[in-house]
Amino acid sequence: MNIRLATLATLLVSSLVTAHAATSSSTYLLAEDLTDWNSSLDLSQFNPALGTLNSVTIALSATLSGSGGVENKQGLQPGTFVVQLDGNLKLDAPTAGASLSFSRSLVNQTVTLAKYDRTTDLAGSSGAHWVYSVQASQSRSFTDALQLAAFTGTGIVNASLSAEAVSLIGGPSSRYSNFDTTVSSRVTVSYDFSLAAVNAVPEPGTWALMAAGLGMVLMLAARRRPHQ
Repeated sequence: MNIRLATLATLLVSSLVTAHAATSSSTYLLAEDLTDWNSSLDLSQFNPALGTLNSVTIALSATLSGSGGVENKQGLQPGTFVVQLDGNLKLDAPTAGASLSFSRSLVNQTVTLAKYDRTTDLAGSSGAHWVYSVQASQSRSFTDALQLAAFTGTGIVNASLSAEAVSLIGGPSSRYSNFDTTVSSRVTVSYDFSLAAVNAVPEPGTWALMAAGLGMVLMLAARRRPHQ
């Protein structure tokens, strides 16, 4: 009887426990600054006291903006220039095996400029100038057991965020070019986890199970009561 009663008691207790899902997140902001740079980030780990970690989602967003141009320095003839400027961002958390990156085109133009007008101002007939602003974002979720383990604890995950602007200019070598590109970025780390919570008030179905269990306990006890 002891085994049966213990099993029944376990069932009654288990019926009062339900699984709940929750999410916690942390956001890290990097102020606008000129590229190129590399910055260290300390990402807070998921505290296992909150529950069991199911997945980690890292979101990276940025605004790349700036201006620049090219000047034809040939004094005798016009020149055709192919101008390409890309902005690149990369987030890397090597100890956790987590990384994401993206590249966005800021300028992609082919221009024909007149011979040098003796003024290097990226304007006039011999110069071209661009102003640009691009927003970009990317996110990834990680569920691998080793990655979840790396993100679990009461410390930090070391990560790095780098930003650069790369220009490629084709055409006559006698030229002047200059681009100033800035970037502001945001990194958000979200933890999806499950935990067990005890219901303060049992539902009707739980009350019925408890009543049936109590009746079974009394019946078993009555059957095993010694006869007078």
